[in-house]
Amino acid sequence: MENMIDFYGYEFNLAYDTSVITVLGVIIIPPDNDTNFETIIMADDTLGEIKVNVTYHSPAEPKTIMSPKTIATIYFQVENFGVTALDLHDTKIVKQTGEGISHEVEDGFFATLTRDVAIVYIETSTNATYPGRIVNITVVAANLGDMIEMFNVTVYYDNNEIGTQTVFDLPPKTNIT
Repeated sequence: MENMIDFYGYEFNLAYDTSVITVLGVIIIPPDNDTNFETIIMADDTLGEIKVNVTYHSPAEPKTIMSPKTIATIYFQVENFGVTALDLHDTKIVKQTGEGISHEVEDGFFATLTRDVAIVYIETSTNATYPGRIVNITVVAANLGDMIEMFNVTVYYDNNEIGTQTVFDLPPKTNIT
């Protein structure tokens, strides 16, 4: 929350895809360590819906938050690879009188991505060599993950580096020689 003056309570609902993530819990974080509030927290992982309501009561004073501040932390466990919107909806911020305060909200997004670069093939032009002989080494690197990758491939003979190639912007599920 940010740029909110004299609020005395808030509520929000958050919807998500339960095939991707599972809610583990919600923790309310009071902006000024005031403990004079009531909470209602409901998490329905079958529906993929979290409902949070925080209402301050006397002797609490109205709250003001100007710079960004965390007011709740939600813990999820990853269930599967995939993506889900974190749909923040039915939000309300109220003054001490119960009157609503105009505000804007932003949805979130979660994606499970895999980073997996592998050397899938190596071949040399000969199995035996002698000083001065040229040996060609063919290396195939694959991006088995979900993100565009940049990486170095270095070839060694014993502990001696004999060559390095940089791979730029290798798309997912592709390889390069």
